[in-house]
Amino acid sequence: MKIRIGKRTWSVVFIVGSIFLVGGGNLVWTGYAVNNRTSEVKVAEQQAIATAVARSNHQWCDAINLLTVHPVSKPSNPAANPSRVEGYEFYQAFTVLHRKFRC
Repeated sequence: MKIRIGKRTWSVVFIVGSIFLVGGGNLVWTGYAVNNRTSEVKVAEQQAIATAVARSNHQWCDAINLLTVHPVSKPSNPAANPSRVEGYEFYQAFTVLHRKFRC
C-alpha cells in the first residue's frame, strides 16, 4: 500500500517548518544579543548610576548643610519649652548625619 502526499500537504509542511525555523532562529539570536552586550554599554550604565548617586549625595549634603549652618543650643529648662528640646534633638541628629556623609 502506497501513501500519497499531495502538493497541498507539502505546502503546509513547508509553511509550518518555516515558522518553526524562523521562530527558533529569533529565539537564538535574541538570547545571543541579550547575553553578549558590549562592555562599553555596561561601562556607560555603571557611569550613569555613579553620576546619579553622586548627584543625590551632593543634594543630601546641601540639605544637611542648610539645616546645620546655625547651631542650636541645648535648652536650660526642657520642661518649660519642649519644642526647643525637639529642635535641639533634630539638630544633633543632623550633625551626626553631617559627619557621616562627610559634608
